[in-house]
Amino acid sequence: MMSGLSQRRPVWQPSNYARLLGYIKPVLKQITFGRTLIAAFFLPLVLYVFKEVNRDVLIVDPFTVPKSLEETGLSSVVMANRIGGALRHIEAAAQTQMKKDNLTSSVDEGSIPDVEIPGTKLGLKALVDTTRAVLEIYPKHVSGDIVTVQAISTDDAPIARPRVMVTVYVTQGRSRSSGSSFTASADSVEALAQSTAEVILENVNPYVLAVHRCSHNEIEKAVELIERIARDPSSDPNHVEAAFNLWGSVLDDQRRYDDAIAKYKKANILDPKDAFVYNNWGVALYNQRKYDEAIVKYQKTISLDHGYAPAYSNWGLALYHQRKYGDAIAKYHKAIDLDPKNASVYDNWGLVLTAQGKYSDAIANYRQAIDIDPKDTAAYNRWGLALYEQRNYRDAVVKYQKATEIDPKFAEAYNNWGNALEAQGKHAEAKIKFEKAHALGQ
Repeated sequence: MMSGLSQRRPVWQPSNYARLLGYIKPVLKQITFGRTLIAAFFLPLVLYVFKEVNRDVLIVDPFTVPKSLEETGLSSVVMANRIGGALRHIEAAAQTQMKKDNLTSSVDEGSIPDVEIPGTKLGLKALVDTTRAVLEIYPKHVSGDIVTVQAISTDDAPIARPRVMVTVYVTQGRSRSSGSSFTASADSVEALAQSTAEVILENVNPYVLAVHRCSHNEIEKAVELIERIARDPSSDPNHVEAAFNLWGSVLDDQRRYDDAIAKYKKANILDPKDAFVYNNWGVALYNQRKYDEAIVKYQKTISLDHGYAPAYSNWGLALYHQRKYGDAIAKYHKAIDLDPKNASVYDNWGLVLTAQGKYSDAIANYRQAIDIDPKDTAAYNRWGLALYEQRNYRDAVVKYQKATEIDPKFAEAYNNWGNALEAQGKHAEAKIKFEKAHALGQ
């Protein structure tokens, strides 16, 4: 007698298998060698078209220029090329982790070969364009007008200097921006192209411009862009998350660690699997001397990205402060295995060796760091500390001097320089270095 309970249907039964074979056999009979060859040919084509259609493309079209500039050889196409070059330079210098726009500098999208598909009268570029039109996924086009505003003279420059107004338009499909305008001097084509490129990025990818401005220490301008990205509901979600991460880094540099962590938490909510956020969060905790909490974040970073060398290096530094020197060195070994050209790993490794009294080994690590990065001020400073511990005060002074030549605002190096001079009995000279360090905030 059947109970009132319903039975759970088996996931797989022999009868199911036979039924599946019944469906597959007719399909298999239709697969011929010729059709296999056709499929082998068209599959890469389909994948290529799919990739091109989904690629985020920014095309710089010719800018109209005034006759006065054309007469100097600066045609509309040349100007577009200069602007495209400035955009690519900013993009490369920004070194973001984000997917970047692909830039070209002509009306035609030169990255797609205009070849005919065998057996058809359809060109490859036409196929990509048609697919984009059907799916309504269009590349962004940037164009603009450059017009002479006036020629002005100043007391310092009695010769008239032309000024121009640049208006930038962004078009995507049938949508076109109202235009962003600014005035600038036409004296320097490079400066004009740079300013135009920055205005373009403000409109199409403000995140990349924010990173660029951070790298050039234009912090206020960078934060303005970051805030705009965070407020704008039309912003790319990936850029919003990355903007909060960047904002946290800015605040961390300003020693506003709690504020930085608040931004990292927002970034983490938007993308819980972003390894870089956890690493930066760990750095903020490390700067608060919360080493155990920082290590937890570095561990999370590595669980998400096993090959992220900086997290191993940062983890080693936290262990160093906990006096777990053997564990710290193990992390540095791992970091070097992943990234042999990371100078900061050798710097941090040298700190552990110095703490163990292995000054010669530490110096070898600092020398390795400087071979990788000749402007590594931390390595010069720490090399000086190792020499100081060896009571080699004169050579220590040379290293501190080198560090401050590279970075004249390196307060710690001036303070250490003062200690080395003091150890040699040069009290007056030492006082000058201590005062310099104090003035810089040491």
